[in-house]
Amino acid sequence: MIGKRGLSYRGANEAAYTLDNNSLDHGNLLEILMLISKFDPILNNHVQKCIDKSKKIHKNKNTKGRDDLVSFFSKTTANVIIEGITKLIKQKISEEINQANFFTIQIDTTQDINVVDQCSIIVRYVNNQVHEQVVSIVNCKSGKGKDMHELVSNELNKLNIDITKCIGNSTDGAANMQGQYKGFTKWLTDDAPKQLHVWCYAHVLNLVISDVTQKTNESISLFSLLNKVAVFVRESYLRMNFWKNTTEGKNISFISTLGEIRWWSKEKSLRKVFGSLNDSQNSIFVQICQTLFNISTSESMNSDTRFNANVYLQMLIKFDTIITAQLFLLIFKSTTPLSNYLQTSRMDLLQSYKMVENTIKTLKDVSRKFIDVVEEDFKETRIKRKPKFHDEIINDTPYDCSKKKYEINVYNITLDTVIESLENRFSKHKEMYIDFEWLHPTNFKLINNLPENVMNKIAELLTDFSPNIDKKIL
Repeated sequence: MIGKRGLSYRGANEAAYTLDNNSLDHGNLLEILMLISKFDPILNNHVQKCIDKSKKIHKNKNTKGRDDLVSFFSKTTANVIIEGITKLIKQKISEEINQANFFTIQIDTTQDINVVDQCSIIVRYVNNQVHEQVVSIVNCKSGKGKDMHELVSNELNKLNIDITKCIGNSTDGAANMQGQYKGFTKWLTDDAPKQLHVWCYAHVLNLVISDVTQKTNESISLFSLLNKVAVFVRESYLRMNFWKNTTEGKNISFISTLGEIRWWSKEKSLRKVFGSLNDSQNSIFVQICQTLFNISTSESMNSDTRFNANVYLQMLIKFDTIITAQLFLLIFKSTTPLSNYLQTSRMDLLQSYKMVENTIKTLKDVSRKFIDVVEEDFKETRIKRKPKFHDEIINDTPYDCSKKKYEINVYNITLDTVIESLENRFSKHKEMYIDFEWLHPTNFKLINNLPENVMNKIAELLTDFSPNIDKKIL
């Protein structure tokens, strides 16, 4: 029950002589044991004997250890039982993987509360149904690609799993994982030449959007401004009181600070401030501007605070800021549904790739339609002309129209960047996805009219594991 619920089994007071003290925390295991003992006379008799004997030992300060007390509910006994269960589970998983003939692995690392890097090794295989099992969580002493490969290889060997039967791996995009010469994938390919590296799609999309939000000065300024406004108001309860007074007790939360890595925090804050594309009904833009204005004009605030509030307010109401926000709302309108689907537990690989293609198509359709997207005229600014030397032939004339300048330097560059990044990062295994598409039930009616190159990639990958498999059988 404890394992099923994901609960810890140990507590702060586990000594047997404290078990009759109901005010202490004995941990989930001992608390459940004490509860069951109330309804089991035999267990209750054993527990009471252990408590009495432990109290006598505890009172005798000259006695070291537990003397001859054997309770069978100490942490040592619990660890032995857990290790035994772990061994049986791993043995069962190992048998299923070997019956499946081939498998894929997923690995990722994270630091625990003691700042120790823990590597999770997950194996995915198919018998009568798809299985995805955690086979090991082990301390990672080195993050180098070769060391990570040795770590995974040793853990699989302990489970009697042949690493040469691995047909694919999924990792994040770190250099130590997918490096061409020293990455984990390179060393794994040496053991299993036919295995494919699949970069986590949700992570790929995260990097795509993170890159595009840092591409132009306008996008950098927009998200930096939102983050600074969030920090500026949230760091003082007096400033938060201005926000509460502006919203008139409607319990509307202020925007949170933006994460540098997780792009969804930028999308969430942007949507909260400016609303949806062409729909500002649920936005808090006006309330934020009013809050900053009230702070900048309040005599109770010091001069630096009033100055910063006014600076943020003027930057927030700039036309360029609002247009850039609408540009990213346009992008997020296509990428957010894709991101949500990529993070679902029952994600379909073929469906996800189709969604990527549809997202790229949608963005391409608006990539050169700036006039249709933005109808307002820009405020014309003074054109800065570079001095020209007498022997210069090239006539580098800057754009006279501010709107045209924004279209070329911001709108086109931003959309081109996200489209190119999506195409480059998601097109690695396109040939294999096309083969998968023909295996979809909706295409069975076309089975007699297959193109010549269909199933070549899948047949090539599976031949080493089952020599009877060829293109015709597939």
